[in-house]
Amino acid sequence: MDGRTAALIQRGHDAVFAALGTPEGEDSVDQFVQHHLDELEPAWWQAHLGTGVPDARSMLGLLEHTTLFDDGNGLQVDYGLPDDVSDYRLTVHFNRDGAVTAIVLDG
Repeated sequence: MDGRTAALIQRGHDAVFAALGTPEGEDSVDQFVQHHLDELEPAWWQAHLGTGVPDARSMLGLLEHTTLFDDGNGLQVDYGLPDDVSDYRLTVHFNRDGAVTAIVLDG
């Protein structure tokens, strides 16, 4: 992975954290967090974070970049939890200038 790609992936991850608890993140990041708190067993969280009920920021710290692709209008980067534990992903959309234009919950 080149430095430009790594920087883009990091910017997307930072955008997810910034959207947490905001109106912009309500229908994406906040729903992603709540869904996984409701659906995953405490043992899974314990194994990955050392607690059966993690806080949202700790959970988002586990996000891994899963795919990066060009949609014709810009780039999209998908992030998900490790171990393919869920089909739900957060997709961060970037315009051609590299600015985040949206964060979407996909599942």
